[in-house]
Amino acid sequence: MAAIQAYKLSRVEIPTGRILGDRNVRVERLWVGILELFDTAGQSGLGFSAALLDPMPTAAALNEYFARSIWPALHGNAPQSLLHRVSRPRGGTWQSVLHNLDNAIDQALWDLAARQAQMPLYRFLGGKSPQVAAYASGLCYHLSEEQLHAFYARAAASGYQAFKVKVGHRDIEWDVQRLRIVSDATGGSGRLMVDSNEGWTPNETIRRIRRYQEAGFHIHWVEDPILRTDFAGLRHLRQALGTVQVNSGEYLDADAKLTLIASEAVDIININDGISDGLRVARACAARGLPVTLGNTIMNIGAHLGAALPEVDMAEDSQLAWTAILAEPIPIVNGNFVLNDRIGHGLALNPDAVREYGGA
Repeated sequence: MAAIQAYKLSRVEIPTGRILGDRNVRVERLWVGILELFDTAGQSGLGFSAALLDPMPTAAALNEYFARSIWPALHGNAPQSLLHRVSRPRGGTWQSVLHNLDNAIDQALWDLAARQAQMPLYRFLGGKSPQVAAYASGLCYHLSEEQLHAFYARAAASGYQAFKVKVGHRDIEWDVQRLRIVSDATGGSGRLMVDSNEGWTPNETIRRIRRYQEAGFHIHWVEDPILRTDFAGLRHLRQALGTVQVNSGEYLDADAKLTLIASEAVDIININDGISDGLRVARACAARGLPVTLGNTIMNIGAHLGAALPEVDMAEDSQLAWTAILAEPIPIVNGNFVLNDRIGHGLALNPDAVREYGGA
């Protein structure tokens, strides 16, 4: 089996095109690391890392770190052997690395392994259908009312049938007004979800959801309403909110997600992390019949994982500008990610765009 023999690591900086964020942050630029792994048979695997809040180190600094701390563990190995290797976590291993490069490595290894097998990634992961439902998420807390309406009206016109709104303002009526705007923009149809980014206590969550319901909104799920590690509080919300489902897990690593599952603290678990960790958590969900959703994944590569997992309900799409460096992003058709039958994850770089945004 062909072994990994070379790599290329670059970095780009991309304007977001709109102000992204929630009650805690606002983002106007995205930094993306681009990793290509090359094997001895001429195949390559492509993976990405991202920074949203703080600038990513320079390409030179990334390459120095990668060459010193990561490359020796990859060089000369087949991608399958690295993906299937079980090791005890220790400081300095590539499974726990700086600058989110672990995600880029994981994606590139899976892409290369699927390419070596001459299979689309979703099929290599065990999937049968090339589609997974998408929901529109504007990361919209800082948008004006006009911008908010325009984003969700475009999403509805494009066929999305589920919409997530950032809430958590100190004034609950501000939240209600945002929900009115989104409901008007989407014609009041489809699923409506809210995300407060850990902004509330359990009792405040109940009060807020009751107010949204009184205003006439049916909330499909509330995402990360309280602190990520308050498993008792999340379990209490599951019991108190009735038909409104509790979605959490986005901010937890795989081990903590497994604890969240064992604590019976969620109705839906978010596995927006890497493919390998996503598979690990999804197996535990499958054993319990626990629904899964996928939060934003860089370049929407998580759609391949979503298409392969029977428990996945929907995958998030925030229409982020980082896809500008791709030759062809994964398309949305009638509210679904539709994967092609190219081998691997099927994504390729647009060299001109990479140069434009600073990649080398």
